Amino acid sequence: MQHTTVLRKSGENYYRHDCRVAARALKAGFDLDIVTAILAHEFKEDDGWTEEQLIKIFGPEVASYVIPVSKRPKALFSSRMERLIDHIYNMVKAILSGLWQVAIIKVLDRLENTTDTAGLSDEDKARLFGETETHFLPFFRWAAKFIPAEWQMIYGIWIQAIEFACDNYNRHQNILRLQNSNSV
Repeated sequence: MQHTTVLRKSGENYYRHDCRVAARALKAGFDLDIVTAILAHEFKEDDGWTEEQLIKIFGPEVASYVIPVSKRPKALFSSRMERLIDHIYNMVKAILSGLWQVAIIKVLDRLENTTDTAGLSDEDKARLFGETETHFLPFFRWAAKFIPAEWQMIYGIWIQAIEFACDNYNRHQNILRLQNSNSV
């Protein structure tokens, strides 16, 4: 399992990110299929696992959550934006087919990404928060109508936490701009 040895830009083992995301889902009371999909959500994208491997190891239900949450290989796209749009489109298709769990997995993943930016360069942070505000928050708000009633409140809280992280980042950037303009 290659994913357990990959390091984040902060130097931390990347699998710890997946464990934190899964812990949030467990704490909220989600079932083991969702938690397992969270733990495996980057195997296809980052480690090259095939759909067949995911199904064989984790079963068809977990694989049905992991596959749409995984971005397709970079080589298939001419730009980062094209890949991002494809990624969101695949999640929309899955949710429209009844897999609302995809939204849960992605919102938790993005929440972890926006609240743990240790080791990211200024450019990476700008991209992360820009993509979150422009693409992921609208997607999460749209997907909310597909989330079962018993999960609506926690899903909304997670969206608010992501919004807060984005607002905090933007306030910080505005302060830096002000400081730089006053020092000139």
